[in-house]
Amino acid sequence: LKTLVMQAPSLNEREILECEFCNGNPIDWSGDKLRGEITSVMNMGFSRAKAQIAVVVTNSAGVTAALNYLLLNEAAQQSERERARRDRGFFVPAGKHHSLDKFYKQILKDDWQKRSIADIQSELKRVGEEIKRVKLSRANVERERGDARKQSAFSLLSEFVKGLLVHRSINAVEQQKSDSYM
Repeated sequence: LKTLVMQAPSLNEREILECEFCNGNPIDWSGDKLRGEITSVMNMGFSRAKAQIAVVVTNSAGVTAALNYLLLNEAAQQSERERARRDRGFFVPAGKHHSLDKFYKQILKDDWQKRSIADIQSELKRVGEEIKRVKLSRANVERERGDARKQSAFSLLSEFVKGLLVHRSINAVEQQKSDSYM
């Protein structure tokens, strides 16, 4: 059980960045320099998650470096992230993240071999139910995100068509946009 738990942690993007670039230790997201760069990148129209990734991957080298990273295509971004990770040498596996230390200490402290089969089965049942609950919650969130994306795309198309109806003409730029919707 210990081996399985250590092999399968579920980390969010910030925690993955901490594992890749900070030896699994926490990154001070509230620090003035880091927060300022993330805010500046977000002001350029990028999401908070992308801004955080860019600033950490570029080692807080400045807003220009973060923007250059974000303007790369996806394959180049992945390649740059891998290069930065190798160059810094602070990578640890996800199982070494600082947030999991307390959990692992509890597992090591528990002596599963001395517990009865009924105890272990009830614990497995509880964990299984919790996993089902989390999966259901995640499915609901994914469904809501998908619905929001569809609604956003529909709203954009609706506004585009309204603009065409009001002006009653289509120029080359609008023709390209209508082709992208079709």
